Amino acid sequence: MSAQATASDISGYLGVGGGMSSYEEPGFDESDTAFKLYGGMRFNDSLGIELAYQDWGKPEGDYSGMTASVDISSVAGYLVAYAPISDQADFFAKLGFATWDVEVNIVGIGSNGSDGTDLAYGLGAAFNINENFSIRGEWEGISFEDGDGGDGSAFMVGAQLNF
Repeated sequence: MSAQATASDISGYLGVGGGMSSYEEPGFDESDTAFKLYGGMRFNDSLGIELAYQDWGKPEGDYSGMTASVDISSVAGYLVAYAPISDQADFFAKLGFATWDVEVNIVGIGSNGSDGTDLAYGLGAAFNINENFSIRGEWEGISFEDGDGGDGSAFMVGAQLNF
């Protein structure tokens, strides 16, 4: 038996998701709404790749007695491992890299931006309504090591078209 994927094994998907994001660094820990657009390919029941644009929102809150907001977006590429639990459901884990942009604005002082590329990761589950449509829930995270050392995470629910 060959481990090689054939054209009939490969499938694709496109989706959109939304939920809550959180950004945390020393002195700041706030949340906002987030959304993502994503697409990927599954090579077989166990392995795939995914590319996503993520808008992590613009959390606002107190930063050392001043009002601050943090605008975060990223583009991420993942290797995805699937664990099918039935014909209709999968668990998945993903690991990759995200190129991100963070803009910090402190009221009365100004704004400062940083960008970088860091490790991105996630866990989730998908439920197949039929062979063309799935619902999925997931948690994703990025450690912003190239910037101020903050951490971003998001819980999202999404709708996915399979082809």
